[in-house]
Amino acid sequence: MAKVRYGQSGYVGCKMSERAQEAYDSGERPMSKWSKWDIICDLENDLDDDTIAKLSKYSAQAIKNVCLEWTSWHHTGSYANETDFYQVIDGRNVDLVQMFKDLDSEDKYLKEERKQKKEEKKKVDMSEIKCRFEYGEWSTYNSRHYLNWYKRYGIKRGNWIYYIEHSCLKKKMVSGKYVNILQTFDRAPNGKAEKFNEIKRLMKPTKKK
Repeated sequence: MAKVRYGQSGYVGCKMSERAQEAYDSGERPMSKWSKWDIICDLENDLDDDTIAKLSKYSAQAIKNVCLEWTSWHHTGSYANETDFYQVIDGRNVDLVQMFKDLDSEDKYLKEERKQKKEEKKKVDMSEIKCRFEYGEWSTYNSRHYLNWYKRYGIKRGNWIYYIEHSCLKKKMVSGKYVNILQTFDRAPNGKAEKFNEIKRLMKPTKKK
């Protein structure tokens, strides 16, 4: 959709439709605009202190998923995105037993999801790949700066490439600004096996799970 123009008919400024503004005024918001404490404060009018205290122990996302209900969608943003709006459930008519069951279930699911994502983030591909790569380093001569490129053989493990420079093991981050993998090998090229074996010997072994 075309970008919204400032003062366009049906829009407030260029970030929100008039109906979206009306929804805000009536207490509705996109889920991202609701905080845990906004929801709890809204429910304080209808629930007793013990229930509120119990509710406050749950995570923000669990409370959002259980204690908000979809009401409508409206155009928001400079490209008139269709955004869902929500309001807090009516605490006067809520089934508290079911609400807390849903919260327990939601919190358990979210914790497992976070744990899985954390494990996936930590799980880096630790397989070792023989490669030829280049890296650039800046130097200065006669007050002028030069980017010098060097080509080396190395072993990529995870986010690092290990190589030998002046008989010492060194490493470069794969995602480094001046690091490029030029070629990978299933087996060492002719005459390079000893070099790869020396790199491998100096590398720390991967931890066994």
